[in-house]
Amino acid sequence: MQDALLPQENAGLLAVLGGLARDRSTLDKRAENRAQLGVLRLVFSSDLLIAVGADKQPLLLPSLLPRLRAPGRVAVVFTDQEAAQGWMDARTPQGPECVGFAPASEFAGASDPNPRRWRRRLERARVNLLSVNPAGPLTFTATTLDFQSASSRLVGRAAATPQPDADAAWLELSARAAVRTRARSLLDQLAQGDPEEQAAELRREIAAVNRFGSRLFQSQLFLLPGRGNMTSKLKGSLGAASAGDPYLAVDGLLEVGEMASSLLGRPELDDRQRKELRERLKTTASMLRNLAVVGYRTTEIEQLSAARTR
Repeated sequence: MQDALLPQENAGLLAVLGGLARDRSTLDKRAENRAQLGVLRLVFSSDLLIAVGADKQPLLLPSLLPRLRAPGRVAVVFTDQEAAQGWMDARTPQGPECVGFAPASEFAGASDPNPRRWRRRLERARVNLLSVNPAGPLTFTATTLDFQSASSRLVGRAAATPQPDADAAWLELSARAAVRTRARSLLDQLAQGDPEEQAAELRREIAAVNRFGSRLFQSQLFLLPGRGNMTSKLKGSLGAASAGDPYLAVDGLLEVGEMASSLLGRPELDDRQRKELRERLKTTASMLRNLAVVGYRTTEIEQLSAARTR
């Protein structure tokens, strides 16, 4: 296992991630793709940490992104030890065991990683989603198509790395600790149900925490029990799986399935509505089967899969 990797050792990458967060809302689709490609090429050449499972191998978790042959996997990597520990602390504690973090260069197969080596290793391991700092700061994700583009010299020429934003790089550990503490407090407040008069203040605080850029926190918001609709629950479940928390994703998808099943029991639905709900159940059951490999709530997953065929 690797000793502590400090944020300052990846200050350049973090500043670029901050620049991407700053610019994203102003970019059209083509410009955003070029920026993403530039960031991924930088990720592939950086010293990172990767989560390690009980078998002392990289902890590759089930992905909900479609893959032609076997189900895909998520690899979670980190710019520094604090980002890694922040993810460990924020994810569902009973989830697939993470025993620590190792140099990602060992996974990539070279002490001097590059896009081509990364792509080959990711493809061999059936990884179709790479998640950088999934619990923040500045979560960044890339998929199989991105891996292919980043490793192509021709396509790589189109990359346009965002201008760095050093002020948004989250290098100070104390600032990170403060926002993580506030995120936990907000989730607790919302789970307990707050008075309506506090809603505006809570929204402001949530917006402030969201600037930290934690995909896991955003998913946890969507998946608070008893809140939100099927669309928000589905979005939260996809985000949780991408952030390396398959247990949270299972919880969310089972809630989606329960909502759809309950709605199907309403006599006033027309044929179109019933067809849409059955399709939602079918999709939800398919995603849950991809997550069943982690061995969590498997009986309920089987029951939902059986129910959607009735």
